[in-house]
Amino acid sequence: MIKWLGIHYKFPPVATVSSRRLYLLYRALDELTEDQIIVTSAEAAKRPKEAAFSHDFRLAQVGGRGLREWLYGAKYNVVPNTHKKRPGYEALVRLRETSPFDYWMGEGGPAYRKQSLKVASKIIEQERITHLFSSFRPWVDHQIAAQLKQRFPELYWIADFRDLPMDPLRNPPYGIYRHRKLLKKRLSRVDELWTVSEGLAEQFRSYHKKVRVVYGGLADLPVPSSWQSDRFVINYGGSVYSGLQDMHPLLSSLERLSEQGKIDPSRILIRYAGRDQNAFEQKLAETQLPLQQEIHEMVSLQQAKIFQQHTHINLLLSWSTATTKGILTAKLFDYLAAARPILALINGPDDSELRAIIEDSNSGFVHHRVGNDIRSLDHWILSLYRQWDLNNGQLVWNPNPKALEHLQPLPILRRLLI
Repeated sequence: MIKWLGIHYKFPPVATVSSRRLYLLYRALDELTEDQIIVTSAEAAKRPKEAAFSHDFRLAQVGGRGLREWLYGAKYNVVPNTHKKRPGYEALVRLRETSPFDYWMGEGGPAYRKQSLKVASKIIEQERITHLFSSFRPWVDHQIAAQLKQRFPELYWIADFRDLPMDPLRNPPYGIYRHRKLLKKRLSRVDELWTVSEGLAEQFRSYHKKVRVVYGGLADLPVPSSWQSDRFVINYGGSVYSGLQDMHPLLSSLERLSEQGKIDPSRILIRYAGRDQNAFEQKLAETQLPLQQEIHEMVSLQQAKIFQQHTHINLLLSWSTATTKGILTAKLFDYLAAARPILALINGPDDSELRAIIEDSNSGFVHHRVGNDIRSLDHWILSLYRQWDLNNGQLVWNPNPKALEHLQPLPILRRLLI
């Protein structure tokens, strides 16, 4: 008999990447547990809703505001891009990730932590909770769970991480080596740690003895698809991270094929939807090809799925280093479900896990910047372009759904919990 209590500052239907993962996990848990209750922030619930995440899970909403809510109010899911360019913003973000400032400046703040601990303790006593589940980010959810585990040691605590807490590439805390030691201490009461990829699991095993990979990202298995258009469409949606992602291999490949007379760049449309329009347009400005452009602001998940299905290539921009791999974003799983060709460009060395997911399922092609043959990328793009051209704008794609079954949350959790 499993009775589940979750501690999550941001919970669906808020339209964020973390909410998407949590929504799919709880949808699977709903079939496997006797009951589940989620402690979450009333402030986060005021943010823009995403209809795709609608649910009837039991919620216990508590008060509390973090620095972002005090500065921008509850209506924003993310900090406006114009504010990110202000002097001192990056230093402030790093300070927010640094202990002990994370306690005061992190999402929810001390009030959320105090009220969540009080409400969760009462629920545990009254509902006879067996399992405790917290997620990162923000850190405060794990901090609350640690206090609950200390107060109720019989609870089985699962701590979930979709990101590294101290990523040296993305706003690391000040004193990263001190924080690596602190991480091991913070995880000392955790019974089990979940993360989103084997690449991240390998790094977390330095901090905890029981680490499991719970992909939890693929909502639906792909089916053979076809789409027809008089333009060859390449679609990208989401964030653009300066210095991490690299679109140059795609643009240089199109330039070579155009110079060889094998493609007509004026018939190619690059579509983007997201909050980083200016950054994406700057990447496109690296080429002088007469590519058509279609730029959108943030769209709903429903509209994003339409874009992902109505395309000839879904572009995935990722990165890796010798020690950082397994960057499996929510966009990857959306692309897999859309069943259209995926082109993954890795800025760095090869990522065997990402490659296996995409290429073993016939979902697309992976190109890594370090040590890869650019001719293979040219050949793959040209093969799709020719199929589209010869079939009057239609491109049929047949991924292998059986090769992706292990990415669905329900069978994973059934194996772990039952």
